[in-house]
Amino acid sequence: MNKPDYSAEYAASLWQFANEFYRYAKVKQRLLALQDEHQLNINELLFLLWYAMRQDAVITENQLNQLHAQGLPWQTKVTELRQFRRTFCAKLDADDVQAQVKADLLRAELTLERLHLNTLASAFATEQPLGDSHRELTSLHFLAQENIDAYVAFNGLPPDSSRRLLLDQLLADWLSLMDSSETLDS
Repeated sequence: MNKPDYSAEYAASLWQFANEFYRYAKVKQRLLALQDEHQLNINELLFLLWYAMRQDAVITENQLNQLHAQGLPWQTKVTELRQFRRTFCAKLDADDVQAQVKADLLRAELTLERLHLNTLASAFATEQPLGDSHRELTSLHFLAQENIDAYVAFNGLPPDSSRRLLLDQLLADWLSLMDSSETLDS
């Protein structure tokens, strides 16, 4: 008997979460620093936070392997396009043409990011979604912290105090978003 496929539901839920969380200036700044200075993948970090919330679970090493293997082809495409965009746009004169080209390349990059997130969501699409329950924030914090720590260890990164601080701040931002009585400053 085939397992149910929740690909569309998972992809939509993950994309909505990623957009809502990333729109906050502090979150965007922290995620970009984790990407550019610490070689962590923004989409995978967003997935791990979403997974803790959505599945009320800590991700396993086998699941991390699956996540990385499924997402790597898309992440490679995103990284190549981002590098091209940054290099190409730096060579253009600052004018309306550069602004339009940059905007078009950013849209293309965003499309690849969404396809990457869809792939990550689809990797777990046979797991029954638990939906939005009303868990204690301490439980969510534990799950998200464990997922992030497992991801950092999976990537073989040595301890780093500036990365730890950024990750702790990102988790605090995420918990604020999860707590309906608080909002993040944009």
